[in-house]
Amino acid sequence: MLLAADLKKGRCGESLKTITVTRGVELPIGALSRNEITKLDFSDYDLQVVDAIVLAAAITNNRSLSTLNLQQNNSGGRWASAIADALAVQPDQWFSFNGLPLRNLKCNQELELDLRDLTIGLVEGMVLARWLPLNRSLHLIRMACGFEVPINALRTGMVTKLSLSNTGLQPEHAIVLASALGSLETLILNDNHIGGMPGNDVAEGFEALGAALKENTSLTELKLIRTQMGPRGAIALAAGVMLNGEQRTGSLADHDDQGKVANDGDSFGSIPSDEELDKLDEEVDLSTIKAMAGAFLFNQSPKQSYNCAGVKIGIEGKEVLAATNSNEMKKPTRSLTSLDVRQNYFGGDGARALTNAIAMAGQTGMWVCFNCIPLRDMAGDQLTELDLEHTGIGVTGVHVLANWLALNGSLQTLNLSSNELCGLDSSGNGEYEASGIKALARSLVLNKTVGKLVLDSNQLAGRQCVDQEEHDEGINALAESLSKCVSLTALSLGKNMVGPKCTTAFAMCLSSNMLHIMMDCGINNASQQMDADCFGSDCSDEEYSESSDKGGDFSSIKKLARAFLKPNLDPGLEGSSNGIASEDLMALIDGGVLNGSLQVLILDDNQLAGSSKSSYGENVKGLESLGKALKDNVHLTTLSVRKNGIGLQCVAAFTPQLALNGWLKTLDVGDNPIFGDPAHQLAQVVLNHSTLEVFCSIPVRGKMNQQLAINLQIKAEGSGVPGVLVLSHLLPHCSALDFPTITVTKGVELPIGALRQNILVELDLTNHLMGPVDGLLLGISLMFNKSLTTLILDHNQLGRHKTGIHEEADECEDGLKALGDAVKESMALTSLSLRDNKLGPKCAAAFAAGVMFSKSLRTLDLSDNRLVKMIYVKLIDVQGSDLSPGSTCTYQECECPIIEGVDSDGEIRIQNIRGVKALATALEINTSLNTLILDGNNLDDVDHRLIEGGIKDTYRYHSDDGLAALGGALKANNNLTSLSLRGNKLGAKCAVAFAAGLVFNRSLIRLDIRDNEMEDTFFSYEALLKLAEAVVAHPSLKVFNSIPVQDMKNDTLAYLNLKGKNVGSTGALVLRKLLVSSSTWLCTLVIAAEVNLRMGALRGNDLKELKIVNKGLEAVDAVILGAILSFNSSLNTLILGENQIGNWNPRLGSNNFSIGIRALSDALKDNNNHLTTLDLSKNNMGPGCAAALSAGLAFNGSLNTLDLGGRSRMIIQALPYEHEEGIAALGDALKENKTLTSLSLSLNGLGPKCAAAFAVGLTFNRSLNTLIMTDNLLCSQHASSGFKALAEALVVNTSLKTLDLRGNVLGKDGERLAQEASDKRPTLSICYNAA
Repeated sequence: MLLAADLKKGRCGESLKTITVTRGVELPIGALSRNEITKLDFSDYDLQVVDAIVLAAAITNNRSLSTLNLQQNNSGGRWASAIADALAVQPDQWFSFNGLPLRNLKCNQELELDLRDLTIGLVEGMVLARWLPLNRSLHLIRMACGFEVPINALRTGMVTKLSLSNTGLQPEHAIVLASALGSLETLILNDNHIGGMPGNDVAEGFEALGAALKENTSLTELKLIRTQMGPRGAIALAAGVMLNGEQRTGSLADHDDQGKVANDGDSFGSIPSDEELDKLDEEVDLSTIKAMAGAFLFNQSPKQSYNCAGVKIGIEGKEVLAATNSNEMKKPTRSLTSLDVRQNYFGGDGARALTNAIAMAGQTGMWVCFNCIPLRDMAGDQLTELDLEHTGIGVTGVHVLANWLALNGSLQTLNLSSNELCGLDSSGNGEYEASGIKALARSLVLNKTVGKLVLDSNQLAGRQCVDQEEHDEGINALAESLSKCVSLTALSLGKNMVGPKCTTAFAMCLSSNMLHIMMDCGINNASQQMDADCFGSDCSDEEYSESSDKGGDFSSIKKLARAFLKPNLDPGLEGSSNGIASEDLMALIDGGVLNGSLQVLILDDNQLAGSSKSSYGENVKGLESLGKALKDNVHLTTLSVRKNGIGLQCVAAFTPQLALNGWLKTLDVGDNPIFGDPAHQLAQVVLNHSTLEVFCSIPVRGKMNQQLAINLQIKAEGSGVPGVLVLSHLLPHCSALDFPTITVTKGVELPIGALRQNILVELDLTNHLMGPVDGLLLGISLMFNKSLTTLILDHNQLGRHKTGIHEEADECEDGLKALGDAVKESMALTSLSLRDNKLGPKCAAAFAAGVMFSKSLRTLDLSDNRLVKMIYVKLIDVQGSDLSPGSTCTYQECECPIIEGVDSDGEIRIQNIRGVKALATALEINTSLNTLILDGNNLDDVDHRLIEGGIKDTYRYHSDDGLAALGGALKANNNLTSLSLRGNKLGAKCAVAFAAGLVFNRSLIRLDIRDNEMEDTFFSYEALLKLAEAVVAHPSLKVFNSIPVQDMKNDTLAYLNLKGKNVGSTGALVLRKLLVSSSTWLCTLVIAAEVNLRMGALRGNDLKELKIVNKGLEAVDAVILGAILSFNSSLNTLILGENQIGNWNPRLGSNNFSIGIRALSDALKDNNNHLTTLDLSKNNMGPGCAAALSAGLAFNGSLNTLDLGGRSRMIIQALPYEHEEGIAALGDALKENKTLTSLSLSLNGLGPKCAAAFAVGLTFNRSLNTLIMTDNLLCSQHASSGFKALAEALVVNTSLKTLDLRGNVLGKDGERLAQEASDKRPTLSICYNAA
């Protein structure tokens, strides 16, 4: 630093040649001092701060250097400032700096400055900021990040508002912008990085903005939300805010160059009082004189003049006062009235600096808004209610608010929820700072009007969970202020993770004052472990023995409860969202919370039904205690227990006690899973209650009349089934009402008024988030409707509560039962769609009772629900002597198949088919329904994890009971014309069961069973044949799986396109029967992509070869080709390689099956065809397919060449997964076949087991000439016996001439065996890869 000072003064520079401050960096000080260089390039030299300071000092006295390049160096704040200040000493000297055209800027030669190809950092920004005021020609500056400064528009006043939010601004951009504010009135820089990257706390950008504010007289609004402002940045900005509009050469404020502000916020010192100023007769220090002068300049002086005669003010004091009197220091003209710095984390120091700055500047009375706080309205006493919820005012905001609140004389309600008042966001990010809450507490003591204060969700306890440390500084300050506050009557502290320490503090406060406080005291987990004496000396009741064993501490809860025993006026306790469990509620009741004069008790969003929200009414003790306390209570008028997981058992325990209460006026049990009989019992008690006026936001007594409710939108959101039942009893007695809508679920407005007035014909409420309660209300309303014909309720949740409870227990049938009753009574409704509504067996059974006797319903859509479910049930809930898998048991009065036997928890797994059986029974009796859609309902629901082991072990898991019931219904029903059962996981057993009923049906016209599992692994071929025969023989069926059955039977089709229709395996078999027996006029049949079969040519025997390679053929297409082979006698070559006929699944092993291969096998049995060549290579075939094809190959008398080559090396299986059943069947077929001469089995993963199995059949074959078994795994050093068997078969076989074994690693033993076989059979050629 001393060296830099000497260089600035021109000392010692000429005598030096170079100076090295940082290793490897030699600064040419001598040449600079002697003005010998014009250009200097130190780019990418890693210059440090000391290098920059020394270099800047040398540049200050230089008069020759005109071009300087310091790019790609460490451009920190001090580094950049030193260089920029040195360059600004002689602006006329410089031509270029780091690519910036400084001379052109100084000489007004630039109209547009494009910096998009330059790297702009702090030093470039600072230099540019010093040159821009010298320029008068520039119109626009463009930077790489897309940031553009309209310089000319700002200067001329053409732009008064500039918004650059979320544009990637860095500190250097803010520096440039600050130098060009001009006449700008509004500047918005939200969502940028003016403070650098998170945690860096770069202050230079905010320093530049602060410095600009000191001189600016036009800017009124500045927004810096989420700009990464740190403590240094906040302090720098505060200095500018405090001195905004200062237009004088000096400053009365004694602040340093860093912009630091005293912690007390008054950099002018304390202004003397009138008495103190009148009695000044001693020497006065300089700070007092500055305060006097500042008072004059800022209109803060309590007097118009001061007599300073005889006062020893000193020389400096005289200069200050002289400057004031001579107007050398002009009165500042403040412009900034609105500032927003929310969601920045600048800690306590930054918050205090900004708070003091706002307070100082705010004494002029010009502030309009700070961090969304309406300061002007507060100062003018124009507000009675202020809602700042979710505005994020932060620690600084609450400090400023506290200053204004202390002097406010009108505000009555203040909501500060979710504002990060302690420096922590909702995720716990940030640093805990209680100074803001403490300031707010002090202001409440001074304020005389605020009656209600809401501080929810502000992390006041400084923790995210009970395992973290609980901070009680802020809460204690609030508690202490309550004893001095004269106006506050309601205080809410919900969702603040307040624990035992803070709860105890509030309890002590309430016991020592006479205020009537409604508290959301946040007693979250107040029963956590504290010490061995879990209840204290007076808390050993037996009813808490279970919790006592767990170490629960309820002493703080009891202290809070006993605070309400005193005779206050109208106290209330609000404990919402605090994790209060059943045991906590018992502690409150035992502590006497209902024994005093408590009138309001709100315990919403807790866990009163158990120890966790996922429990389902498992702990009724808390609700029982509450009910017993209500029985004798004569003070409590309001009780709310919403969102507490209160289930059927809890409400059953609570309801009888409620019936004995005679004082309660308001009760809310909404958003709880209360339904069924308990819900009806609770509704009946509510309707009969002598004093209850409001239930779940529904006016029960004296409010449902025409004068108050006509044209009124009733909102009873979350009222649940009990609320709707109450409402349904009241609405019929309000005949004069004209309700446009009623809301019982948030966002769902039901047009009840229009339904009651019979003005709707069609109603579509698709995707309206409707729940069971909406269905209940809608169903009840439809009972009175006579006009609605079409009702669409798709994509809702009419069958399920949204409580997070497990699916079976969560199913609620009340809504569907009401809709079923409406369908039963309606004479107008013809179409009802309930697609995707989370309907389960219970809902289906409840709804079916109404469908059974419907007289008007024609179309019913129940698709995409879960009418059949696999569930676990306890043994006590079922009846049956045999509970083994495969048998049946009685569950809820319905015979259900057992899937899994008794497990370790004493439960069995059953297939709940109660719903589909109820629907089948309804179909037997119903006389109106024409169309029934049951797609996507898992009617044969099977857990696929159970069936991957193979069909022999898992066939029993499939149940045909549901489909058998539907098939039985078809026997009796003579009205149903259309039935859709797509996507129901129906297996072969279901196909047989359904076919048995379909045979006797005479009404169906359309039937669709596509997208099921009646194929491949899960069925027998004969089962599908039975269903296909029933379809073809049906007298009235016109369309099956999109196949025009009737037209094909009548032989009236010439063109049929099956592309993309996915007719399924059963559909393919139906097509096969129809193609063979009729459809002689069909000329073109389109199957897979771009495959048009010329049926005329095939029937006329005009084709010799048919080649369909790599066209995406599937099993159903192969079925059709098999049908063609059965009546064609000319085709001799069929090439179907590289398709998907096989459906191989390695997990299913030998059980893999393809209906397409089976159909081709059946065609091979028919000796009427003349097929000689069949290519099925690369068709994803497995062992099951090989076995199916072998059945036809054994009896075929024409085939010469068969290619069954595998797909690729990728499917070759490791030895432990080898399945020999398929290749063994193929070998057996070769025993019988007399015509096959060439067979390819390459790339099939054949191992030693397969070799041995195939060898048996090969031994007896007398036709095969060529056998290709390349790229397999026939021999292994650990298992060569299989290949040995194959070698022995080669010796016995007399027809084989060529054997290709290339690609098999035979090893020494294998090669020896192959050579021995070749030696014994001279006519046999064996090809293999020698080791």
